Amino acid sequence: MEMNKRVLSLDILRGICIMIVLIHHVSIDSIPNMPELTGLTGFIFWKIRGLGWSGVDLFFVLSGFLIGGLLLSELEQFKKINIKRFLLRRGLKIWPSYYFLIVVLALFGATNWIREGDFSDQLTQVIVHVLYLQNYFDIGTNGPTWSLTIEEHFYTILPFLILAIYNFSDKVNKNLKSLPIVMSIIIILIIANRFIHSYNVDDLKNHFMLSHFRFDSLLAGVVIQYFYRNNKEKMKALLTKHQLTIFSLAFLCVIPSMFWGRNTPFMFTLGFALLTLGYGLILSRVICHGFGSFESTYAAKALAHIGCWSYNIYLWHFFLPKLFKPFYEPIQIAISNISTVPEIVLLIQATFYIGLSILVGYLATVIIEKPFLKLRSKYVPQGFKPNVI
Repeated sequence: MEMNKRVLSLDILRGICIMIVLIHHVSIDSIPNMPELTGLTGFIFWKIRGLGWSGVDLFFVLSGFLIGGLLLSELEQFKKINIKRFLLRRGLKIWPSYYFLIVVLALFGATNWIREGDFSDQLTQVIVHVLYLQNYFDIGTNGPTWSLTIEEHFYTILPFLILAIYNFSDKVNKNLKSLPIVMSIIIILIIANRFIHSYNVDDLKNHFMLSHFRFDSLLAGVVIQYFYRNNKEKMKALLTKHQLTIFSLAFLCVIPSMFWGRNTPFMFTLGFALLTLGYGLILSRVICHGFGSFESTYAAKALAHIGCWSYNIYLWHFFLPKLFKPFYEPIQIAISNISTVPEIVLLIQATFYIGLSILVGYLATVIIEKPFLKLRSKYVPQGFKPNVI
């Protein structure tokens, strides 16, 4: 988020996002000798873990809100968008950490993302990852990078879409009043396309990774940004008046992710739409009212810090058990032998995995991301005053 002063409530929300994603990856694939929980504790753990994959959808809605805010701010101030500058600034935020990860994975061979084959096959795999196309080709390592490709594709398209709406909505007095209508129509078409696709194919596999099926949640974030900018007080009043109803609806929209996976027909069709609605309501509540007195607690401040490092935590966490296998696996196995109570063992193992992910994400943020952000501020300045929230 490009602002002189970070918004605490949004950093807390980022922190919550990345934490539930980390919990989702607490599995036998990331934790050797992970005990199997049964009974009530097992049920609760697996349902919370099931919810974790939907953290990506919350990130999508939040990203649409923030990036939409930057573009709308520039358009309001200058009646145009410097697309080249926007894409370069986005790139200097995203590319360094991403490409460094790809290089490390290639050098260590821990995930075998450059598959065996002749030179042309290997070159194709490298080009696919460099161009953020692995979600369509589904080759090499995807890990968490499939969602980055969706966001990268969205960032490339969004400024052109907003400018098109601006230029053609009212040729006499240009405005963006038609933006929520146009984007809502696109959202409906995307959802309809998912239904049609689900009906026509027998196995959805990893189709949830394809950008054209997932832009609806990002567009919803832009629509929320538009209404917040133009109807802030009405939004706040509505969210205050119907607080219980909104929380209940958001909960009902999100809870299906505890029971269905991303490649099931229900979730792929209606489920993603419900997640977009539920997380959109949650985001709207947070931007209007924050987290209240919780924001002054140490837990909130810790979550906010984690939120600041969330991009690099997200990049690295999936690969750490393989990259650090020589010392990571023995430690996890040793932890599995310290108690006969599975809940205690899993708690310590998960804490070690999550803690390591946060540490590496923090280090990558400090060593890789921040220096490039300083270069960006120096050589590719914002050029306008962002008014995102």
